Amino acid sequence: MSYPIPDIIQWAKASQALSAIGEANNLAYEQGTIEENLHVKLYTERKSLEYSYAQDPTSNQTYQIGQGVLALCGVYLFEAQAASGGGGSITPVIPGSLPDPIEFEASASTPIPTGGNSLSISTFIGYNLIFVYKGQTQTTLSTQPIYFTWNKTTGNFSFSINVQEGDLIQLYPTA
Repeated sequence: MSYPIPDIIQWAKASQALSAIGEANNLAYEQGTIEENLHVKLYTERKSLEYSYAQDPTSNQTYQIGQGVLALCGVYLFEAQAASGGGGSITPVIPGSLPDPIEFEASASTPIPTGGNSLSISTFIGYNLIFVYKGQTQTTLSTQPIYFTWNKTTGNFSFSINVQEGDLIQLYPTA
């Protein structure tokens, strides 16, 4: 699929920032990194693309550079698209109108069934999240025994263990 060059440039800008954060996190947790200095490579190639596009937006060379930049975005592309408006829109948060929290004891018929560890919460999109498991507020630090991930752009929530029958789960949206 061919994307407009201005969109690729915007996604590359977002991917550049996301990759710098990703690399910093990988180094901080001593996990190594898949692509060292990806943010620098994205910057350099994006600048080449911007220059080529300014010279001749319809040239084959501009198209080829654009495809290379798109490939460099890699794992950050979808998040970059969402951040730059390519993934839809997020309803603005209206102060004082938070969605109702989700609270339940795990069973086969609850939002996160026994043995599960994830949930898509569309009503929480655009909000931050506080996760309480068995009465204990949890963290996003993956160095802890129990931690969670929350994507406020997509509404995807998951955590590091599978729930057991009767476990108390509480999810609170915050501004």
